Amino acid sequence: MKRNLLFHLYPVEGSLWEWHVGQLVKHRRVFNGRRIVTIALDEKTVPLAEAERRLKRLEAELITAANDPSRGETRHFLRGLGRLKSLDEHEMTFYAHAKGVTHRGLKSLVMQSWSQAMYAMNLSAVGVIESLMRRHCAAGCFRQEVLHGGSWWHYSGNFFWVKHSALFARDWRRIGGGKYGVEGYLGRHLPVEESAALTPFRHFTDLYKFAVPREEYRGWLRALRPLRLARPGGAPASR
Repeated sequence: MKRNLLFHLYPVEGSLWEWHVGQLVKHRRVFNGRRIVTIALDEKTVPLAEAERRLKRLEAELITAANDPSRGETRHFLRGLGRLKSLDEHEMTFYAHAKGVTHRGLKSLVMQSWSQAMYAMNLSAVGVIESLMRRHCAAGCFRQEVLHGGSWWHYSGNFFWVKHSALFARDWRRIGGGKYGVEGYLGRHLPVEESAALTPFRHFTDLYKFAVPREEYRGWLRALRPLRLARPGGAPASR
């Protein structure tokens, strides 16, 4: 399948934004389609030239914009997504953002640990993702079925894959307002039954209050890997 990247970067000076860029560069070969990064800037961010320099190895298309503190990534999401519009059933896009860049100290480290888990789950086993996307229209971690961002389900943390033929066949420009518009975006367009959860169910009320142990998300990955061998019809592939 053709796999695109759409990423929102708010490069706050002194934050972990460079670590996020490093994760994208590390996994850049996952994205065999287009790579688009929106860079949101204001008085708290590093100069544009520094962000561009760090992103050079990603070989991405860059969109620069003014940061909107009231709407955050929601303000610029549709602009980037629109560049990727297609109805190709063999095309999908991964969306993520530089989570935790407005935090410092211990809170920043906790956010980094959850982000590490989401990168690992979404990008380190592409065969698993492609197998799931044959039968689903979206995939991601920490799926919750609660009212949030204007929809009744979402991937908490807002790292997800979405299939083009499913999303762009709908009224894809509908999005909620505020900072959580993107987090609630998929739930506005796709029923939860069409989504795949990469992590087992747990009550995520305390999500991001504590670091996720590396061994825990590695266990989640091990549980998913048999899906890599599954054929489209559901039967396991012969070795």
